[in-house]
Formats: sequence, structure tokens, C-alpha cells
Amino acid sequence: GVGTVLVQLLKSEGAHVVATSTAEGLMKGLGADEVVDYRVKDVWREYESSPFDLVIDCAVGKQAWYRARSSPALRPGGRFVAVVLQDWHISAKKLADMGFMLPPLWRTLLTSCTSLLGRNSLYGGKRYQMFLGGATPERMERACKLVADKKIKCVVDGASPHAFTTAGVRAAMTLHEDRRGKGKIVVQVAE
Repeated sequence: GVGTVLVQLLKSEGAHVVATSTAEGLMKGLGADEVVDYRVKDVWREYESSPFDLVIDCAVGKQAWYRARSSPALRPGGRFVAVVLQDWHISAKKLADMGFMLPPLWRTLLTSCTSLLGRNSLYGGKRYQMFLGGATPERMERACKLVADKKIKCVVDGASPHAFTTAGVRAAMTLHEDRRGKGKIVVQVAE
């Protein structure tokens, strides 16, 4: 879901987009310049000689950051943006249980401070950032304009909509947790 929107947003800004996905046709149809099937090729090795300025992780979590910080595929001074915090199973019941945020916050702070030292700094100046989003009126207005101008297509997974039943919600959650959805996973609450 997030990846399909990001490909379109990045292309609308003129970026050269390399997507890692098992759905090559879908991603190319949304504007990706290149698609790497992560089951077949290692994107970190594939792009060592032509490194990225920016890597946005929508699926893997901290293991992707560990690979990016040691790989020449993310250029010195490049940014790694984590849209997913997959590696911390979030089950916070109150604000005090939010300790799962400490590791990514530490990575963000550490790499931001050391990147000021340049290429010879920790991780070659590569920076880790978390993206937790947040809808502001300006962001919502821009998103609505992109949809109205048909620059963003909403992609709905082929198995959707799922019934609003225990089995249907479980099927949708399993699809999401296994990262097998191709677009937004929808549960239909009402007719």
C-alpha cells in the first residue's frame, strides 16, 4: 500500500525510482523505472556501483538499515528513511509502554549528529530517519490535489475487500503481516 503511493509520489517529483517488489508489472505501471524482485536478486549487491541517495524502507525494518549502513549501495551522506518499525511488535497500552521507540530514536539521533562530520563519520555519513507521518491540512490538501489531478492511483489488493468477520479480518491481517498485499488491504465494514 505505502510502496505503491511512494512510487507515484517520487515519480511526480521527477525521481528515478527503483522498487523492490514481486509485482514488477504493477510497479512499472505506477512509474517505477526499475523493479528488483527481492526473492531473486540482492538489491544491495545489485546497486553497489550506482548507489542510491535515498532508500525508503516500507517492509523490512532494522535489518534493512543494517544492510544499508554497510553497503556501498547507499552513498556516503545518503538517507535511509524507515516507514516501517516492523522489528518492534507494538502492543502499547499506554504512553509508558512506548519503549519500543527508543532504538529507532537512538539511530536517528546518532546518525544525525555524526553525519555532520562527513564521509569519515560513523556509517560514512549515512543518516537514518523514522517517518511516522502525520496528516496536516497542507499534506491532506496536496494529497487530494494529486488524486484529483490523477497523478496518484489508489491500488487495492486483489483479495480485497475482506468481510468484516473474524475470519475476514484475520485473513486481511495475515496478508498484511506476511507483506503479501499488493496495494491497500481493505476490510468492508458496511455495504
